[in-house]
Amino acid sequence: MEVKTVYQQRLSKIEGELNQTRQKASRLPFIRLGVLVLVIVVFVILFQLGLTTIAWIGLVAGLAVFGKIVQHDLKVNKQVKRLETLLLINQQENQSLEGDMSAFDGGKVFIDKTHRYTHDFDIFGDSSLFRLINRTTSAPGKGLLAQWLAFPTEKETVLKRQEAIKELGQKVDWRHEFRTAGMLHEQSGNSNASILEWLAEENLFVHKTILWVACAILPPITLFACVAAFFFIPDYVAYTLLAIQAFFLWKYKEDIARVYFKTSRQVDLLRSYSDLIEVIENQNFDSELLKKLKKKLTSGDKTASQHIRLLVNYLNYMDYKLNILVYIPLALIGMWDFQWMLRLERWKQMHAFKVKDWFHALAEFEALASIGNLQFNHPNWVFPEISDKPLYISGKVLGHPLIPPAQRVCNDVHIDKKGKILLVTGSNMAGKSTYLRTVGINIVLSFAGAPVCAKSFTTSQTGIFTSMRISDSLEDNTSSFYAELKRLKEIIEAVENGENIIFLLDEILRGTNSNDRHTGSKALIQQMIKANGSGILATHDLELGELEKEFPDNIENWSFDVQVDGEELFFDYKIHPGICTSLNASILMKKMGIKVDGD
Repeated sequence: MEVKTVYQQRLSKIEGELNQTRQKASRLPFIRLGVLVLVIVVFVILFQLGLTTIAWIGLVAGLAVFGKIVQHDLKVNKQVKRLETLLLINQQENQSLEGDMSAFDGGKVFIDKTHRYTHDFDIFGDSSLFRLINRTTSAPGKGLLAQWLAFPTEKETVLKRQEAIKELGQKVDWRHEFRTAGMLHEQSGNSNASILEWLAEENLFVHKTILWVACAILPPITLFACVAAFFFIPDYVAYTLLAIQAFFLWKYKEDIARVYFKTSRQVDLLRSYSDLIEVIENQNFDSELLKKLKKKLTSGDKTASQHIRLLVNYLNYMDYKLNILVYIPLALIGMWDFQWMLRLERWKQMHAFKVKDWFHALAEFEALASIGNLQFNHPNWVFPEISDKPLYISGKVLGHPLIPPAQRVCNDVHIDKKGKILLVTGSNMAGKSTYLRTVGINIVLSFAGAPVCAKSFTTSQTGIFTSMRISDSLEDNTSSFYAELKRLKEIIEAVENGENIIFLLDEILRGTNSNDRHTGSKALIQQMIKANGSGILATHDLELGELEKEFPDNIENWSFDVQVDGEELFFDYKIHPGICTSLNASILMKKMGIKVDGD
């Protein structure tokens, strides 16, 4: 079944459930009101008839029924929100198949123009690989996915991720429920920094025995004294006990405020994490990695989601201080702040060292689920093989994942050893730059554990270094030519230092004249060959193709040609062996109204 058909069927099913649930939700307020009115009317009638005991029993029973209806109402409305979110998720996925990625975060915050390849490959940004893949709802999940795309990992990890992604790719219902749990708390914020900071700090209260004793003894004695002061004991006893609690509050008010400030704003975020983790806990998995991650979410006789909910409850009780009329009696009679501070710190003692594991397991599930969604949306893509050879890259029918299938033109690539350089010549706009990006971005996908846009693909453990999109920087007072030289220097040093990388270079040394460009490019290629460097270099300089005769074991000539019919250009965007035989700059200039010599 086609993916688009799957989403359309899911949309139809969810819309039906949503309409039924909305109808039920619309009736419940009237039922709730009717029950409340009936309970009150019956109570008044029975009371007037002198059936006082029965009236009170009926009132209690009626209010209990009313409470159940209220609970059911809340449950139904929660179900409406869940179905609305599921509907939105399927609508977004349906739109994504048509090329509309606007619903998903492109990870602009991760853009780094100095990175070895992410800027040149559009890994992050509005029209980016990250936006194509990203279905995370938490900051840790988003950050981890970005890390996977920016930093290749080792073969063993890739293979474990592939196994997990294949499993999650087929769990459509689970993935959508998982994402729904996160999206229902979209307004909860994203940064968990302050809660992690609090967990890393030393405890302030739990080691103070006097506070434990005071919390156990003072509240009941103070409450008794306050009540008894109206009858048989002097007022000053109650005042003294109230003053003692006020003193404790005054003495530790700054410490309490500091902890409250760091934790109270995290309640919604923690509730979101708890809901997400619960979805994981309720699902069985087969792959080794997923089972290992799920195991991290069990602690003692309770699950991570239960422990986090307990923490949320403690923090909710701390929020009573926002209601001054309720808070003052609780604080002065019940040692309220200290009761919950002690519980918070006891919770921290027991679980702080596990929280990072919980958050990381959640983040990894989100990243894996996002790539699983990619795999489901593109069933014709394949999982790459990871070769143990020092350097080996081979792909059949390799396409650029960000180009819509209808416009995508696929090509092959083959680099079978270190020291091999593919020299790609071609006309303007013939496809050289896209080819470099196609090769590079599929390597990036490979080492994230993702499927690649190809019929088959094999790559060895390799890093990537590019020089493609170089620009000047007014901020750093750097010209584009100097910036490019710095970049090339970094690549040369990486190769000469023995790093196992593939370099992808596009039209290098553009900021100088043609003679210098040719001389410099030739020298760079010779230096790369000497250092046993491997990669692809795209250029307009056809004379560089002559280097294949000088270095037949190291250089292969490939090209993108253009067909010319009068003043019309036809591009097939297919790579061919040999040096380019056609140029198109003059024709393009004529089409733009620029007169060329001889016109």
